[in-house]
Amino acid sequence: MCGRFSIDAKVGAYIEELVYEYGMQVIDHLEAFFPNWDVKPTQTIPVIFHSEPHGGDVVAGARWGYIPTWAKSLAATPKTLFNARSESAMTKEGDGRASIWRAPLTKGQRCLIPASGYYEWTGEKKNRVPHWIHPATGILMFAGLYGWWTDPARSPDDIERTRLTATILTMESVPELASIHDRNPVALPPSAWWGWISPDEVGDQTLVDAMVAASRPILAGLQAGAVLSL
Repeated sequence: MCGRFSIDAKVGAYIEELVYEYGMQVIDHLEAFFPNWDVKPTQTIPVIFHSEPHGGDVVAGARWGYIPTWAKSLAATPKTLFNARSESAMTKEGDGRASIWRAPLTKGQRCLIPASGYYEWTGEKKNRVPHWIHPATGILMFAGLYGWWTDPARSPDDIERTRLTATILTMESVPELASIHDRNPVALPPSAWWGWISPDEVGDQTLVDAMVAASRPILAGLQAGAVLSL
């Protein structure tokens, strides 16, 4: 799984490059792009996705933790929806029923989530050691899914009534990182970034499996080291 990650100045510089050199639009929540060495679920994170109403790719701030459209409240939403298992992107493992992720995947609600690295823990519960996993250079780009959730408890004229939310896809760990955790976030190579969010790609399990395969060399080359605390 991926329950904490980091955003540093390199991530901010890349987003600035997208905006100022390539003309990508920014949609609200600019605090999502500020450096943060300990990003937690429910906080606002940067996401990049294709938006037909905006005429192309955009960068926005989203709540980290997907909220299904049918959710009546935040309290009724499962706490673990900050990650989505790639193996069950279309159907639930074991019973073949539709997965919660089928709708955003097939509707083209696929996003990129930039990061400088992520954290996993090892050791016993009372003596767990955090490890920062990161590339030697550059940034990571996680494959994600997003959606818009409308809070029925808020009035129609409340600007916070509709919220953008997102999740990070995960996969079985590559051998190089398996001693730290049995799951990894799906970290895409640059060659796959824009294909993942392209409206021309069919959103199905085949696409997800291709992104997982493309991620393995990236993950295998990451560096990992223990940090004192978080």
